[in-house]
Amino acid sequence: MFDAGCHSATARAVEPARVLWLSRADFGAVVARRHATAFALKRRVAEVACGRLRMRLATLAASLGADPGDPPAPAPADIADLEPSGPPDSAYVARLATFRAFDPLALWGFLTAGRFAKCAPRRTLVAEGSTPASCYLTMNGAVDNVIIRGGRRIRVGLAGPGQVFGYESLIDSGQAPMTATTRELTLLLVLPREAFDRLLHGETAGSHVFLDVINRNLMATLRQVALPQALLASGVRTRRTSTRAGGEDPPAPR
Repeated sequence: MFDAGCHSATARAVEPARVLWLSRADFGAVVARRHATAFALKRRVAEVACGRLRMRLATLAASLGADPGDPPAPAPADIADLEPSGPPDSAYVARLATFRAFDPLALWGFLTAGRFAKCAPRRTLVAEGSTPASCYLTMNGAVDNVIIRGGRRIRVGLAGPGQVFGYESLIDSGQAPMTATTRELTLLLVLPREAFDRLLHGETAGSHVFLDVINRNLMATLRQVALPQALLASGVRTRRTSTRAGGEDPPAPR
């Protein structure tokens, strides 16, 4: 319903149940409104999807067989050390697929909620098991989201331009479920917790855009994680590699 894709899993009633049925058109009409009901529904979807993502990531992490603290997660970069930057060109932002359908004023409200910064390649911005005080949106460049156990890792997502990451802990107050590391020089929008909370719980035009960005990203990440999880369930081993300084991770199984 959020990303117009196919269902990534089968839903089956395990006991007698009463459900509310909404067509795609009905659901779209509800969430498109700037009404308290739409904001509450999108926030609830984000909470549920975040919980499901954590469960799927925990299953993948267990498949690597090592203790989460062996070795310790890489220390995340201090936000204060990131190089301040001006905003990207508005025409460039408008071309990003994530933002094409958004009202310019609502988009401006979202993009001015944080600050822009540049981050060098191979810097860890979010460490699994930490409690981040900010989340990030990639404006230019790319960020790997991975699970690391011992010398092995599984890549579970790539946050390219227009993609947000590091927000799970800010939604449910849990620990970060994966590690996020820049692949190249990356321009970021940094959203501290205060700004995140205002957007998540607000009912402004900027909140409307922000909740759509979060939910679409959650759906995309759930789809990415579902593939290696399905391979594990079918008995096919995911590709793994030893972690080497400066080395590249293998892609997620196709």
